[in-house]
Amino acid sequence: MTQPDPMLSYIPALREPETLRIVKNSSDEHLKKIAEHLNNYGIINEVRSFTLPYLQYWTVECDNHLRNYGYKGGDLKSITEFYDGIGNCGVLFDTLKYSSYNDSLPCPKEYLNKHTKDFLEGHSEY
Repeated sequence: MTQPDPMLSYIPALREPETLRIVKNSSDEHLKKIAEHLNNYGIINEVRSFTLPYLQYWTVECDNHLRNYGYKGGDLKSITEFYDGIGNCGVLFDTLKYSSYNDSLPCPKEYLNKHTKDFLEGHSEY
C-alpha cells in the first residue's frame, strides 16, 4: 500500500482537493453503497465498512458528489482518531442523525471508538 505524501500532512488545503478527486474516481457501485449506507444508518466507519482515504478532509463538494449517487441526508462531517496498531480511523456521519454537540443525538466519537475496538477484537458488523 502506498503511503501518502508526508508533505501533504503539513498542508491540509492540498488534501481537500485530493479527497474530492478520490471520491470522484471511486466506482459508481462503491459510491452508491456509501450513499445507501448513510441513508439507512447515518454513519459509516472507514475501517469497518468503506475505504475513504483522507476522510478528515471531507468537504461540501464531496457531499454534493455523493448526492449524485442517492445520498439524501443532511450535511456530512467526519471525525478521526489515532489507534495503536492500525493508525488513523474515522467516521463520516449525517449531521441530522449524529452530533457531538446535541445530547439528543448519538455521538459519532462514541460510535467510532466502539466499532474500531470491535474491529480490533475481530467482531464484525456495520
